[in-house]
Amino acid sequence: MSDEVREQQARVWARQQREAATPEDDIREELSRRGFSDPWIDAVIAEPLPEREEGRPRRAPGGGCGAGVVFWIVLALGCLGMIVVAVLVVMGITVPVFVRAREKAGTTSCMANLKQLTTAQLMYASDWDQVLPDASTWTDAQMPYLKNESIYLCPEDPSPFMPGTWPVSYGMNVALSGQDLRKLPNPALSPSLYDATAPSGDHTIGAFRHNDGVNVGFVDGHVKWVGRSGWGAIWSAGPSGGAAGGSGAPLSPPPAATPPPPSAADERQQAVEPAPQDITEAHVRARESARRSACTSNLKQLALAQLMYAQDWDERMQPAASWPQQTQPYVRNRELFICPADRPGSMQTPWPLSYGMNEALSGEQLGSVAAPAEVPSLMDATAIAGDPARMVDFRHEGGAVVSFVDGHVRALTESDWRARWPAQAGEAGEGE
Repeated sequence: MSDEVREQQARVWARQQREAATPEDDIREELSRRGFSDPWIDAVIAEPLPEREEGRPRRAPGGGCGAGVVFWIVLALGCLGMIVVAVLVVMGITVPVFVRAREKAGTTSCMANLKQLTTAQLMYASDWDQVLPDASTWTDAQMPYLKNESIYLCPEDPSPFMPGTWPVSYGMNVALSGQDLRKLPNPALSPSLYDATAPSGDHTIGAFRHNDGVNVGFVDGHVKWVGRSGWGAIWSAGPSGGAAGGSGAPLSPPPAATPPPPSAADERQQAVEPAPQDITEAHVRARESARRSACTSNLKQLALAQLMYAQDWDERMQPAASWPQQTQPYVRNRELFICPADRPGSMQTPWPLSYGMNEALSGEQLGSVAAPAEVPSLMDATAIAGDPARMVDFRHEGGAVVSFVDGHVRALTESDWRARWPAQAGEAGEGE
């Protein structure tokens, strides 16, 4: 190292020590130890230090905060701006997703409400000779078949109307008021209950509150979403002979409370009923037909009650071993569990019972049943639950009444049963 460089380094060190208020004797001693002469040391110590304000650190010549500080400030502002932009981008993506998810949940909840309401409407019709309720009082008429009045309220309806004592979001097709179900040629195409702005009316009261669409329950009990563009089409077709279009003349409303007492004509007819020895083959056939019809009505109500149970229990069927007790809260009385051709009920459970449940459906989720219209659920049977092929009871002149998972009911002869389910029928024959 040259002497010139060595002196320059010593001069810088001495200046730093002086700025740090190191005693002058210590500085002299160190410089002397490094081999510098006293005159040189005197000259270095005599050099003036840069001026600084009292209590403030020295600044670089020319003042200001320095290029380094400015750089870090600019960098911090840039990072902050990038964070803000990222947050806005994320919000722009996720907020619509959350909005759509909320709307989807509201639509699904509304459809579940309409499913229960249309099911209750069918149960009402089963109790009143297949006649639908009066459109002006349908909310009150169906209430006994429901668990609570909140089912009448759509979660997406900001201003439900008040036709009675609780808020309502749905309306009934006024053309179906008091109509006989047996006179409707296309129940699956006839809108019955739907999102509406009034308790009853036609297509003009539809409320497009679900993604510019309406949830609609049809007479056969199924529910679907219909967009604004397709709303007019389901009414203009008039599939129910004028009922769907709103132009059909309603029948007189059915009784709203209890069944009427027997008329004098009914009593006279009972009084002249032929004695047993006078009963002809025609009377026997008529009696058996009446029993089969009553049994069909029983199973129709029990099948609808099964669907209502599933609605309340995450779309799952009842446990087969206790299906009567699980179904009981959804029906009006225990007489529905007894087939007229099996009085007083061949199975002695907590109460007499004539019907059995397909054990394979025990606790099953409705969505997992591949062909609900072809899978037997309840039927005339000799056991409370089991294999349909082994427990089915052909008690109606060689036939049996059977309900299916989708809720419809059919009377099948033994040959029909064997033709549809030959494997089961074979097993049944072996079991007999």
